[in-house]
Amino acid sequence: MEKVIINSFEELEALTGKDLGVSEYHQITQEQINKFADATLDHQWIHVDVEKAKTESQFGSTIAHGYLTISILPHLWNQIVDVRNLKMQVNYGIEKFKFNAPVVVDSKVRLHAKVNKVVNLRGNIIPVIDLRKRFGLEKKDFDEETRIIIVNVNELNIGMVVDSSSEVLQLDRERVDAAPSISNNASINFVKEIGKSDGRIVMLIDLKKVLGVEELELD
Repeated sequence: MEKVIINSFEELEALTGKDLGVSEYHQITQEQINKFADATLDHQWIHVDVEKAKTESQFGSTIAHGYLTISILPHLWNQIVDVRNLKMQVNYGIEKFKFNAPVVVDSKVRLHAKVNKVVNLRGNIIPVIDLRKRFGLEKKDFDEETRIIIVNVNELNIGMVVDSSSEVLQLDRERVDAAPSISNNASINFVKEIGKSDGRIVMLIDLKKVLGVEELELD
C-alpha cells in the first residue's frame, strides 16, 4: 500500500472523515515482551514467566504489556502516513484509552488510521467558556478529569470547559430527533436534539445558544 503523503496542514484537514489506510501486521514476540519489561521495570509474571502463564493464567500464555501495544503505534503509523512539513513529532497524550482485550504472545496487530477532526491551534487565541457557569450550575474546582473541548462555530474556535470527557460518539442522522419543549430550565433549553446510541439517550446541545451571539462575533 502506498503511503498517504501530507505536505501541509491544509492537506491534513482535507482528509477529515476519511480512512488513511491500514498498516502491515506486526507480531508481538516473547523476546519483544521481555525487552519491554526490562525497559519499564515491569516484570510481572503474566508477561515474562512463560511456564507459569501456561498453567496459572486465564489466557493460557503470557500477554503483552498494554503500553507495549501503544508504544508501537508510531511504527505502524509511519507505514501509513508520510508527513513531510515538520521538524519532529511529539506524542501529545491519550485521553480515556481502554484496553478491551489482552494481546497474547505471538499475536499479530495492526493499525487502522482515520482522521476524525483536525484543529490548527498554532498562534491562535481561543476564548474559553465554562459550561457550568453558562448553565447556571454550582461552581466546581478543576481537577484531573476536567477537559477543554475545542469547537468550531461560524469559523471561530472556542473552548468549552467540561467536568470530564469519556468518549467520542458518531450518531447516524436517522437516530437523532428534535428535542421536545419540556422545561423552562435554562440548561435544558440549550438541548437542541436527542440522539440514541447503544440503548443510551444522548442530549445534543445547540452550540449557538450555549455560546451566545455576542461570543460568536468576537473580533
